[in-house]
Amino acid sequence: MNKPNLVAAILLLFAIAECPAQDSLNVYSNSLEVSLRYEHYPKGPERTYTHFQYGRKIGQADVFAKVLRYTLDKNVSYLFETEAYVKLKKKGYSYFDAAWSASEMLPNFRLRAELFENWRSFEYSAGIGVVKPHVFEAIPLLTGTLGYYFSDYFIYARPTFSYVDDGFSKSLFIQARRYLNKTDFLAVSVLRGADTGTNRNINAIANTVGLDTYMARINGQAKKGRYKFGVGFDYGGIFIPTREEYLSFAGFDVFLNREF
Repeated sequence: MNKPNLVAAILLLFAIAECPAQDSLNVYSNSLEVSLRYEHYPKGPERTYTHFQYGRKIGQADVFAKVLRYTLDKNVSYLFETEAYVKLKKKGYSYFDAAWSASEMLPNFRLRAELFENWRSFEYSAGIGVVKPHVFEAIPLLTGTLGYYFSDYFIYARPTFSYVDDGFSKSLFIQARRYLNKTDFLAVSVLRGADTGTNRNINAIANTVGLDTYMARINGQAKKGRYKFGVGFDYGGIFIPTREEYLSFAGFDVFLNREF
């Protein structure tokens, strides 16, 4: 994705922001979403990520089908994914995820299941998963979250533990959100550790399984009528063992979602 495409995406978001707001209380059964991400590496090839997503509400479940187009320099690969959020009771839901790719640049497959619960002002979860990079054996994962709501804020932490041939590795993702209303928010996040690509907020580096990573990120989203859109910026580094140094990167992303 070149810079003119990024500019066009930004202008599109601002144009939508000027549209009259529709009735936000309506519940729609379908949604379409496109997201674009650009990563700049001063000492390496640039990367782009384009997600296309279709969502549908089926009974107590929200189901999504996704396609990722990933480019590394002039190489192009695809990943196909499905997600489901299933409401179990008033204060709990489950999450399921399955992804597959034939490319050596992305995980061969990724599976994950997680159970979320709410208690008073707390939200917590526990989940398991497995990811199979093309150059490794399948890597089992154990993850979860612990979050707390107070006033208009929500803060949560997600540790992830994985096991590879040379032992255990771990990562920690922390995010703080400031809600402007029920749908709009601003967020600040940090990540440190061996990324396993299990968190949707860091899926842009999901192909760096097992490598020590750090990242700081700021992002936000807003909703007007049937439209929801957002923008994010981040800076980080991925440790490259052959170089014995961190390969720094800067990322920019936008998304646009429409319900119907």
